[in-house]
Amino acid sequence: MIDCVDDVLTVPAPVPPVGLSSGPLGEVQAADREISRQTARR
Repeated sequence: MIDCVDDVLTVPAPVPPVGLSSGPLGEVQAADREISRQTARR
């Protein structure tokens, strides 16, 4: 039986599998991560 259905899971933020870049590539990577987050929220 499920006892604690109101508990919220706290999962640490996943670490990107590759290093973060700086400059224009870093901006594109940040935008891609934000788009992924927004898509996952749906």
